[in-house]
Amino acid sequence: SNKYTEGKETYQKLKVYEERKRKLLAMEKDYRKQLIEAASKSSMLAKAMSTRKKIQTLTKACQKDSKFVEQCVTDYYNRFKLPAELEDDIEIIESHSVKEVQMTERLHRSLLKVWKSTAIQEMYKRRASFKVAQLDDSCTYFLKNIEKILPPARLQRKLYIDHYRPTLEDVLNCRKRTQGVINGMFVVETPSGKQAFRVVDVAGQRGARRKWIPFFNSCDCVLFVISLAGYNRYLLEDADVFRLHEALKLFNDIVNQPSIGNTPFIVFLNKFDLFRDELPTVPLSHCFPQYETDNPNALAGSPEDIKSAVRFIRSQFMKRVNDLHKAVYFHTTCATDTNQVDKIFSSVTDIVIQRGLAA
Repeated sequence: SNKYTEGKETYQKLKVYEERKRKLLAMEKDYRKQLIEAASKSSMLAKAMSTRKKIQTLTKACQKDSKFVEQCVTDYYNRFKLPAELEDDIEIIESHSVKEVQMTERLHRSLLKVWKSTAIQEMYKRRASFKVAQLDDSCTYFLKNIEKILPPARLQRKLYIDHYRPTLEDVLNCRKRTQGVINGMFVVETPSGKQAFRVVDVAGQRGARRKWIPFFNSCDCVLFVISLAGYNRYLLEDADVFRLHEALKLFNDIVNQPSIGNTPFIVFLNKFDLFRDELPTVPLSHCFPQYETDNPNALAGSPEDIKSAVRFIRSQFMKRVNDLHKAVYFHTTCATDTNQVDKIFSSVTDIVIQRGLAA
């Protein structure tokens, strides 16, 4: 929390400096114009002299802040500067195709060496700040477990053999972006016998949404999955828009569609684990400036603080529902937690079956 506050204060100082420099340039431009006009219009001379005094005052303020700004730039550069000794390792990593990697001893060493470097660790800590080149959330899991996948002890052997076999948890943490529309059929054992479910998974990208409309007319239930971590992530399509803001806008457009007025909505507030880990250092007000915690005495990232933040996000979704009688259910989830998903799936199954019986 202190680090976030310090970073925010530095950012505000830099913003003030930038604004002063912008005003200074505008004043200097006005001053030149006023001097030209004063040559033919003596009344403009007093105005030009007044502008000159303002320029002198603002220049002194900028000069006073310039050392601080120079130090910030130097510190920032040094923090993210990759040392020269990593150049060969980076070149080795970049030379391998992502789609087909043959792990070798040299690549193994390079990956561990680059990952442990201070510059890369600093970049990783600030990964959510990079609006364009964003790491997929699944990368967090694999980078944290890199020494399990690539154990240093393997490098001590005379004959290097890659023995890595993905675990169930590894597979669950892999992510493949949905493209287009994917249909899946599931047969589930319920108290009333076997029930067949058809699940239609649609891509969430802006350009893919027009393909959703035909499926709304015949669905028994809408599963709306959002990432809680989206409060600290930006859209790939628009680097100035938070993903959670986009999810709220999309939810507003869908939940109020006349064609699905009586269809229940189940909202999955997913990636709770990432949300819980990031909230202590990046408060929810980063995405929602109007947010105020229910418990001002709660420590950042404490269970009370997290519950308050989740309640606020739920309330933002409910504000978008025009029909006060519409059935909207919420589940806070971590999709890689198989036990939790089993319980939630049973709950969702009950809702869908009840909907079918009532039809």
